[in-house]
Amino acid sequence: MKFRIITTLTLSILLSGAILAQDSEYEPSEERANFDQRKISIMDGNRLRASYHNTGHAGRRESGNLSELLFEFPKNTGREYMYFMSVHFGTEVPDQSTAEDDTFPIVTVASYKTSRDGRTNWSLNPIDGYARDDSDEMARSDQGPDSELGNTWPNSWPDKFEDGGDGWPGSWNGFFGRDQFNADVEFYYRAGDDTYARYLSRYQPDATDPTRGGLGIIFDARIMAWSQTLVNATHFNIFEIRNDASYDYDRMAFGLWIADFIAGGGAQDTPLFDNIRAIAYLTDEDRQSGGTVFDGGLIGEMGIKFLETPGNPVDGIDNDADSDSYDAFGPYSDSSKVDLFSLLTTNLGGFHSYQAIKDT
Repeated sequence: MKFRIITTLTLSILLSGAILAQDSEYEPSEERANFDQRKISIMDGNRLRASYHNTGHAGRRESGNLSELLFEFPKNTGREYMYFMSVHFGTEVPDQSTAEDDTFPIVTVASYKTSRDGRTNWSLNPIDGYARDDSDEMARSDQGPDSELGNTWPNSWPDKFEDGGDGWPGSWNGFFGRDQFNADVEFYYRAGDDTYARYLSRYQPDATDPTRGGLGIIFDARIMAWSQTLVNATHFNIFEIRNDASYDYDRMAFGLWIADFIAGGGAQDTPLFDNIRAIAYLTDEDRQSGGTVFDGGLIGEMGIKFLETPGNPVDGIDNDADSDSYDAFGPYSDSSKVDLFSLLTTNLGGFHSYQAIKDT
């Protein structure tokens, strides 16, 4: 199973995942994460702008590093809405250090997890081979071998040697295929959690490599932006989580850690979540405190939506709740859930005045 995640300012997220049962003859790959391959690129392919890290983190990671851009809209205006978005996922694993039938949780994060002595980074780290060693940026579609800004593509792509492939030398490894430049700008990277060695004495995910930590997960990410009018305020994030361990995982939880920073942050920041449509809204309580950056106008609203997540493909039920509509009277409805989207789009209703919504 694969996970895919896809922001009136929208950051959209698609999830896909192959994380459950492993074939009994499955052999884990030799791909490994490398902290030294960490890179940062700025996605500015449309009106929404932000820094992306090749570790599952977007926005600013270090508060003192002003070169790491917060989520800004429109770009080059200084109107900021979100400080960062950071991936995390986890599951329960058997305790291999005891004969008892014990389990314990392991959670992989994109940032801020290190060993207690500070020597080892325990977060997601990029896997070797998917970016150019002599570039400070991750692989991006608009900076290939002929780019005046410098080449970000590797000489060949490790995943394209599978099944007798030639590695696609000199070609873009695109979501839509070889040398397919559908989006105005596309980023691609691969990361792993094998540097998370905290629990190696209790759980080793890879029977062929006792030094491999974490859950044995391979994390593929693509960030795409289009300048087309209907989506020019949106970044599409596609995350694919693959189980590369020797063992099955019966279940897996995935989440996004979001730090809002509406117009510089403050007590009036108002995050809201629509359980029905899986949309997080980030805005300001009165939308009037944007200061000179917003030229005295209204503060906008940022949305983060899960467009597609894995579900059971055989039961005919939207058990992952990613459908485009919600049947309030269906057999699986939950009357306790509030339809925030309807409130936001109802004339004279919702959290803000109709005029404010129209101006967003």
